[in-house]
Amino acid sequence: VLYVRCIGDFRMTNFTLFRLNSEPIAIVTENSAFRLSVDGKELGIAAEAFFATHPDLTRIVVDSRSSRYELSDLAEGLSIVAPYLRRLGLEKFIVVGSDEMKQAGSSALASDLFGHLPAQFFFDFDEALAEARS
Repeated sequence: VLYVRCIGDFRMTNFTLFRLNSEPIAIVTENSAFRLSVDGKELGIAAEAFFATHPDLTRIVVDSRSSRYELSDLAEGLSIVAPYLRRLGLEKFIVVGSDEMKQAGSSALASDLFGHLPAQFFFDFDEALAEARS
């Protein structure tokens, strides 16, 4: 895994992970090359390490507006990331996206299939952040 750790932030090849000020919120930003089925494991490992060093974090907001998922990528990727998300014990997992594919993925994470993760979806980042803070 190739990454640079800067002041507690993870800057990976296809995503960044950082804490929002002193709030209990982690922000993940996917870039346009991010693929859930390819980068999901790396993201899960980074999130576990990040949360281990910030035990008061309870929420994640994923800004995935720049990336695009195919159905096969989404199905495989959700099965990869869901175990990591369950182990984090999140109060809220919020995805911000620009398409219905990501909205469907968020709904899937909240279903029986993936263990009723506290997943929500928003098209607007500011609305997602307000929900994360509530």
